[in-house]
Amino acid sequence: MEACSIYGGNRIISGLFDGDRVLPQQPLAWYQCLPDLLPDYFPVEKGGRWGLMETKSGRLAVPFRYEAVELPDGDLFAAKDEGWGVMDLEGRMRLPFRYDALELHACADGETGWPLTAADCSCALREGKITLLNQEFCPVWEDLTAWPERYGRYLLVRCGNVFGVAAQDGRPISNITFQEAEARNLIHILNHGITNVKEENLRFQGFWTHDFSS
Repeated sequence: MEACSIYGGNRIISGLFDGDRVLPQQPLAWYQCLPDLLPDYFPVEKGGRWGLMETKSGRLAVPFRYEAVELPDGDLFAAKDEGWGVMDLEGRMRLPFRYDALELHACADGETGWPLTAADCSCALREGKITLLNQEFCPVWEDLTAWPERYGRYLLVRCGNVFGVAAQDGRPISNITFQEAEARNLIHILNHGITNVKEENLRFQGFWTHDFSS
């Protein structure tokens, strides 16, 4: 048996690892009063390396391989191995470990000012620049200067003093060529289903990258 630690919120529980399962040395009691909050997995650390424990069985679902791990979102989780990347629970790499920070399926909440809100896109930081990633973790823009902000179904994206619009799943809607007020107005139009001839003018001038007729 090897000693390990189970992390949940701001609590740490001692555990023992038998080579296959993690055995908590006391109940995960802080969730007992709120069983609906019990996650399917818990981060576990042993010898400075991190993995994920399946809550119900105690099985080590993700080996002690990483410098850090975050709780899975579905079958995907963010992990750090020199840099941050994304893995799935089957052990397949979905995003290389190359980023300084990573928000999986999240972006900034422009409407409330909260740092994070759920989205179908992901955002990553590397060398001071922010990358917007689509649902397949393909980079959409790699030189953003602020975290994308979600307003309804769309994102406000920024590169220096110019702005653009993307769908909340990361698909680009416009090029990054607008002033901030223009991009915000476009998001308002899109969220409220307002279309008119100006949309065709914008597409003709090269502002649009998405064909709304499809």
